Amino acid sequence: MPTRRHLPHFEIVGGTCHLTWRLHRSQPPLRAEERTVLCEILARDHRARCEIIAAVTMDDHLHVLTRPYHNATSMRLAAAWKSISSHQLCRAFGRIAPVWQRDTYQRWVRSPGLVANRAEHIRSNPRRRWPDMDHYPWVLPSVEVL
Repeated sequence: MPTRRHLPHFEIVGGTCHLTWRLHRSQPPLRAEERTVLCEILARDHRARCEIIAAVTMDDHLHVLTRPYHNATSMRLAAAWKSISSHQLCRAFGRIAPVWQRDTYQRWVRSPGLVANRAEHIRSNPRRRWPDMDHYPWVLPSVEVL
């Protein structure tokens, strides 16, 4: 039976991509300080290698809506974020690798009108999971959607 990790990922130059990746099934949920580290890692690449339109770090997965710049691809960004965060989480918090599942979900948003909808969907993810929570600090601020 074929596995998903052998499917090719394609890139749309100048496009907007929704990336999602999950913790490895052997990992406990991310703690608050770990989520903060993950947000910092993502924020470092905003305006350097890509534009991050919206992102959220949940207890067991991340969503990032991004426009990679011409010198980056969505899958290279995801691989770098997963690698850097894995090393930092293992070193600083005692996690044992593998931290992340191998696959990364990649979905290109083909219509500009759908970018705002996808961004709101990402930002509202914590409200859907924890309806009683008033404030969720691990949502990266939205960048103006064009």
